[in-house]
Amino acid sequence: MDSGQVQQAFDGLHERLSRDSRDVDACLLMVACGLRLGQLHHVHAAFQKLLALDDAPQRWLAQLGEFAAQLDAGGFRPLAQSWLHEVKALASRYGCALPDPLPLPAHLATERHDPVLGRTLKRYPPFEGASYIYAIDVAGTCNLRCPSCPVGNMRDVGKPTGLMSLDVFKAIVAKIATDQPATSPIIHLFNWGEPLLHPQLADMVLAVRQRGWRSYISTTLNVARGLDALVIARPALIKVSISGDTAQTNEVTHARSRTDRVLAHLRLLSELLSLHQSDVPEQARTRVVLAFHEYKHNGECGQRLRAMAAELGFEFNSSLAVLQPVEKNIDVVMNRATPVVQQVVELMEMSPRQISALNRMRRSGQFDCESRFNMTAINFDGSVSLCCNTYSPALEIHPNFLQASHQTLEAKKYQHGFCKTCMSNGFHYSVNDQLPPVAWGQDGA
Repeated sequence: MDSGQVQQAFDGLHERLSRDSRDVDACLLMVACGLRLGQLHHVHAAFQKLLALDDAPQRWLAQLGEFAAQLDAGGFRPLAQSWLHEVKALASRYGCALPDPLPLPAHLATERHDPVLGRTLKRYPPFEGASYIYAIDVAGTCNLRCPSCPVGNMRDVGKPTGLMSLDVFKAIVAKIATDQPATSPIIHLFNWGEPLLHPQLADMVLAVRQRGWRSYISTTLNVARGLDALVIARPALIKVSISGDTAQTNEVTHARSRTDRVLAHLRLLSELLSLHQSDVPEQARTRVVLAFHEYKHNGECGQRLRAMAAELGFEFNSSLAVLQPVEKNIDVVMNRATPVVQQVVELMEMSPRQISALNRMRRSGQFDCESRFNMTAINFDGSVSLCCNTYSPALEIHPNFLQASHQTLEAKKYQHGFCKTCMSNGFHYSVNDQLPPVAWGQDGA
């Protein structure tokens, strides 16, 4: 069945269950259709109903693995884990193979007290990476002026710009090795800047790889200088962000981008990977992800970019565009948005107000923020930001990473009052740990 037929069947099942909530066959079909359509709250409710009915689990346990994987990919990791834990005994009894719940990495405590909130928050296996992450903005500047990014929408805050020296970078890496928040931390060589502007980016990648760590690059690929050396240095990941495959789409929200240049550079990157990494073991090659930012004006570009990524041997990821930094999201909710920000918000499929309302509705408030408990953000000048989602100089927590212990920086994060403001508005990067309850026959169910 195509998606339209699945949706039609799904609607019919919903009506059927509203008349008889104990209809096991309808519940099973609801699970199948809900998984196809991504209607996870309905799948969640159907599985709850199946458990309550005590129907033979072998009829539906095999689908729980897919359900848990979709929950996990959608950010509902604790809920995915709880489902897997709850059915573990049943799966064993009926011989169904299910994935094990993801364990909390050894470097993380299971919880942390927040003195500002006045309560203890739980941790979960981080969604961004299994190890501790350092976001090091080696190029504290960018050649684009994207209105959804602070480089484009916060030009007036007086944030310094520049490039981190290779010596300072190596000193930071050495300190990370001494601090050792995790055995093999992940190093992001970006935050708000364009890393390909840095003439020694390849040397930085090599400095990370020589320690046996992984480095990630995020770029708009308007710049190709040093791309050959970068591919030879072999970062673990290169993510290329794009808003379309035409000037009329991409250059609206990737302001100052040259789309023809980006598309040519994507092909060049594929050629360089074939030239320099074809003899490298597959698990050690650089992954490339073409990351498409979905707006109201560019929906028709997604399938073409997906096809292009497949042709070039790249992965493809499509996600709704979001506003950054977190300060600007709060401005929108508080009716303080500038005209530039308001214009880009009107292009978004989901506005900051909608995101705030949705997150506040479906989150339990029991879990810590991943941007805080598993990441440290370092600016090009060595100063440390409250988190990777903040931009204002006023939200920096230390002037020099090299002069602050890991414990000191962690304490400063948890003592900062802005986190309470962010969390109260639902903008913290926390797994969406609970879904809204669904009762068959209720409005919106």
